[in-house]
Amino acid sequence: MREPLSPRAKVLVASMIGMTVSFSAVGPATFSLFVLPLSHAFGWGRGDISVALTLKSLAAAGLAPFAGLLADRFGPRRILLPAIALFAGLTTGLGLLDGRILGFYALYLLISVAGLGASSLIYSRVVVGWFESRRGLALGAVLCGIGAGVAVLPLFVRAMIAAEGWRTAYAALGAVIAAISLPLAAAWIRDPPAPRDPAPAFRTRIARRPFLLLALTFVLLGACSEGMLGHLAPLLSDRGMPAGRAAAVASSLGLALIGGRLLTGYLMDRFFAPVVAAAFLSLQVAGLGLLFAHPGPSLLLAATLMFGLSLGAEMDILGYLVSRYFPMPEFGRVYGLLFGAMSLGLAIGPVAMGYGHQLTGSYDAPLGLLLAAAALAIPPLLFLGPYADAAPPSVSAALAGAPRPAHDARP
Repeated sequence: MREPLSPRAKVLVASMIGMTVSFSAVGPATFSLFVLPLSHAFGWGRGDISVALTLKSLAAAGLAPFAGLLADRFGPRRILLPAIALFAGLTTGLGLLDGRILGFYALYLLISVAGLGASSLIYSRVVVGWFESRRGLALGAVLCGIGAGVAVLPLFVRAMIAAEGWRTAYAALGAVIAAISLPLAAAWIRDPPAPRDPAPAFRTRIARRPFLLLALTFVLLGACSEGMLGHLAPLLSDRGMPAGRAAAVASSLGLALIGGRLLTGYLMDRFFAPVVAAAFLSLQVAGLGLLFAHPGPSLLLAATLMFGLSLGAEMDILGYLVSRYFPMPEFGRVYGLLFGAMSLGLAIGPVAMGYGHQLTGSYDAPLGLLLAAAALAIPPLLFLGPYADAAPPSVSAALAGAPRPAHDARP
């Protein structure tokens, strides 16, 4: 007779599947596929459409610290369940757009409010509370859900748009969100055990150098990731790739995300995490540089995969570093503040790409700006210093392969 899954295993499985259709996955995976249909239907420019992503990200920047605080105070489960239901309903509502772009913007603002409660912020808060010694791998596994969503959702949405139109595609997307994540979250996700140690004074923690360095890194990374994801399909189409193949290449980004998350999580459990992070983010610089050089079709795929591997590491890196540099009882608040900082970058990237194209007729100039931002995001990680909970191995030891001391597993 098979033994039932443990509470930790249930949390892991439900969180991983929930992340597949979470706020953190659906927007990056599908937004660019609706850009051209909305433009053709209502005559909106690509820059005008991208403003919705900017508004969404600005709302997330302002509200993420509050969402993290609520998760710390009341438990993530109480935030997650109603947020999933609202997020699904509002996504369905996008299919009712009537051509007034202000209505489009308003819906995206509401989606950002509901979606924060069904995002990596909340799922990461659940997972880091249940896992300690293998926290990096657990975070990587759960955040692979985003990669799965980025791999599968573009193919699903592209097929729905081709067969039934963009309105039906939005409605179907909302139904999928509700049907997949809500029942599992209700049945299997439980709040983690209470932290063993009381939290120290929060104000002394957020003023420390690691917070400022991480904020700088993730503002820049946010601009790169959302700028590219929000325009990947039209960018590939502009480079001569047919729409169907562009959707398939965008889907391959999801497979790279999965690989990046698992490998990053595994390596951060063994080696000094900032060095691991810097190595993976270098792949983003290489991928953006290749796209900037106007490569042929095969190299377009290679550039997308390099970008995806690096992108797969980002949220894993954020959650892991917050858990090592700040006290666990304050995880949600600190993560929320840094997620808010990242959201400022998320707000800048899409409009820079969209209006850059709208004004110049090409993605070259804004892509060059994203490339510079990706390069500048790496150095702050190398100045973070030792973990707050244990001294890390030296950089030379990390590069030589010496494992980092393990932490005791939470029962």
